Amino acid sequence: PEDDINLYNYILRSAMFCDFDYTKVGLPDGTTLKDKAAENDEIYRNKLASVMLNGRQYPVFHEYNDSGWDGIGFYDSLNKKGSVFVFRNNPESDSERNIILQELDPSLEYKIISSNDGVLIDRISGEALLKDGLRVSMKDGAMSDIIFIDVAEVDLADVKILLFGN
Repeated sequence: PEDDINLYNYILRSAMFCDFDYTKVGLPDGTTLKDKAAENDEIYRNKLASVMLNGRQYPVFHEYNDSGWDGIGFYDSLNKKGSVFVFRNNPESDSERNIILQELDPSLEYKIISSNDGVLIDRISGEALLKDGLRVSMKDGAMSDIIFIDVAEVDLADVKILLFGN
């Protein structure tokens, strides 16, 4: 069921902060839990490990409160990549919150991608993200998300207009 997948993601994303190797804990093959563990392990190895190891860590909420939300951000200023782990600890809490981002270059534009649905949330300037933060939504009972922050590619159509006019 969807509720189990949300819970599995919550647990497995939390486990990324410790030395968790899903292949050694005896999860039965072909189960949803093992599939979600493999999926989250791949996300960690391919998208998160270098940012978490090389980036600066910071809180994404001003202070801990009883809102039911918690989170932590990482930003690797050398490679201009970041990630934010957001957890909604109480399913009765608001489904949207504003998170604080740090370390971004205000002169760059960033693409923001949610791991929950794998789609581009937005392209936003570093200046706006630093000033206003980022609105995060957890729909359909989601309890956690990993937000990926990366420098947006230059749109070649915009370059052509700048160089050659309309």
